[in-house]
Amino acid sequence: MRVSARTILLVAATAGAVACGGGPTVRQQTGRATPDEPARPAPAAQVPIESVEVEVLEPLFPAIEGWQRGAIEGQKAIETVSITEVHAEYAREPARVEASITDSGLNKSYIAAFTLFVANGYKKETPTGYERAVKVGDYPAWERWDGDAKSGELNVLVGGRFIVQLDGVDIENTRILHELLRKFDLKKLEGVK
Repeated sequence: MRVSARTILLVAATAGAVACGGGPTVRQQTGRATPDEPARPAPAAQVPIESVEVEVLEPLFPAIEGWQRGAIEGQKAIETVSITEVHAEYAREPARVEASITDSGLNKSYIAAFTLFVANGYKKETPTGYERAVKVGDYPAWERWDGDAKSGELNVLVGGRFIVQLDGVDIENTRILHELLRKFDLKKLEGVK
């Protein structure tokens, strides 16, 4: 079973933060109460929840005309954080695209590193390609391209909780990743509870 390097890095960072007591904190400012006006309650913080089961995400991998979809596989990890990752490979010779959907369970420590890449204006040029923040519909996203390797990656943050990643090799450009992503129902994914 494939586990992405991003998942390993983010889980390791989260585990380290939790082990050191550096987990996410919420500062509440309630304001001062006066005789005429009681203290205002602090806004509710979004707390981590248990990620969904693999079986919930499996149906979200569409059959795509002209592409052969491999087996859909997944795993749910409940160590320091609850994370579910499901993936499948799509192939159309010579191109191969590994698609994955990860449920972060609203864990801010997991999502924090990803949000740096999707920040508006993020851009990095390399001798053979680029990395940059993009938008996919209403969703923040990040794409990477390496022209020499003919490889690219498209990552989308859905509902502040799910990460959809398409990682392609032997592709002509990232346009193919955007075309494949349009076949995934991101609105339905966003509605998953």
